[in-house]
Amino acid sequence: MIYFIIYFIILINIIFLIKYLLNKILKIPIIRTKAFMEFQNKIRIVVFFFCYLCSNVWAQHHKENVIPDTEIQQESELNWKDYEIPNTFPELQILDQLDPKNSEKYLKSAKNNYDVAMKIIQEAKKEANQVPESYQHLPEKHEWQIREKQERIKKKQNEIMNQAYIKAKVYVIKGLQDLEKIKAPKILETEYYINLKSNLLRHFVLLQLSLQDISGIITSIEEYFALREKHKEEAQPYKILAYSYQYLERTSQKSNASEEVVLYYKKLKYKNLLQYVILQYGKDSPQYNFLKKEIERQMMKDIL
Repeated sequence: MIYFIIYFIILINIIFLIKYLLNKILKIPIIRTKAFMEFQNKIRIVVFFFCYLCSNVWAQHHKENVIPDTEIQQESELNWKDYEIPNTFPELQILDQLDPKNSEKYLKSAKNNYDVAMKIIQEAKKEANQVPESYQHLPEKHEWQIREKQERIKKKQNEIMNQAYIKAKVYVIKGLQDLEKIKAPKILETEYYINLKSNLLRHFVLLQLSLQDISGIITSIEEYFALREKHKEEAQPYKILAYSYQYLERTSQKSNASEEVVLYYKKLKYKNLLQYVILQYGKDSPQYNFLKKEIERQMMKDIL
């Protein structure tokens, strides 16, 4: 609009300048007849439209010059940098964990941690097997010397294995933590995932038993059972559960817990012990019949 006004003012001034030159300088009189006035109005209309057209052309030309000549290409969504979701936004972290690529990354990390743990245990076993060679120089003339030598060898072997169990346990826990981050359904349903988690849970339980620490054993076995139905048909987990509940029973007795709590752990102990005997020897076995009668007798004694 501003360009139109500028052009209009310029042309009006030109017209007045022409009239001035005709009237004053060239001494040509301007006769204001009716025909002249009509002609003057037509000239004004033409000037108006001319200014309007010129202003649009100028504005369009100026607008085109404002845009740079260099072409800007549209970037795709893939060009966004992969921003790591912060811990303060767990909802978005779940979406990040649902990504199959991230799940595969965690699965690979879990497998690496499992392999490291197994390597630590294998190397420790080799080292422990070589311990007797270091004590060959000790005398074995008397029985007490033989016994002392064996005790020293056993002690050294236990030290090596306990240190290995502690180190391996760290990597087993890391592997389980990696698996906990996997949320993609396609990964969770694979045999590879189930086998890896089964192995990690099994070795965690065995490491805890080797270190004489029952913490986490019960929940780990329950999680192990939830992975596959056939895991519930294995005898050893029930034996370990019976041992764990016996430990909790004795601990509750020492801490002067209520009779209800002690009885609760005792029932779970016997329940898992019976299940172990059924799977290991059979329900018709003499072991099962003997244990069942012993449990009934013990439970009646506790009630009375």
